[in-house]
Amino acid sequence: MNLHTSFAAITATVLLAVACSSSTPSRAPDYTGSCSELASQCHGVKTPLGEECHNLGHDGDDSKCGPRKAECLAECPEGAKSDGGHVPSDVDAGGDAGATDASTDAPADPCPAYCECMKTACASEFADEAACLSACAAFSANDLTCFATHCEDAKTAADPAHDCEHASGAVACH
Repeated sequence: MNLHTSFAAITATVLLAVACSSSTPSRAPDYTGSCSELASQCHGVKTPLGEECHNLGHDGDDSKCGPRKAECLAECPEGAKSDGGHVPSDVDAGGDAGATDASTDAPADPCPAYCECMKTACASEFADEAACLSACAAFSANDLTCFATHCEDAKTAADPAHDCEHASGAVACH
């Protein structure tokens, strides 16, 4: 091969490489599910960034959650929840572990205590106490425990609206 042919071959190879690399579309990262992970894992982390990440997750825009996922998960590692997230499932949602009705030895109905909390902390969530009691009767035991915990959290939260959404069941508990 002579010098001219070699130069032409090299030039063609470079042009082909440039053309191939510039015409190949780059794929956007797949952030599917990142908001759900942030909302769940950062729930109950009582740091400014932890709460920001939790709220970002609730906004539900994976294109915004994905780029911050590593930062948020570093702030919210498994087990970092300051309050464990919720009252343990073996604790009655009314707050008294093992509380019973003395006349029947059946567990006490936690709905009146829950609805009293809702009336105090999240009054706009139910039209009246009857509506609260009716909704409460349909809650699973796990949901009621979670909802009652959020109601209690709303009493001291700087922005109780978010906890009230969870407390009423308008936003899923986790």
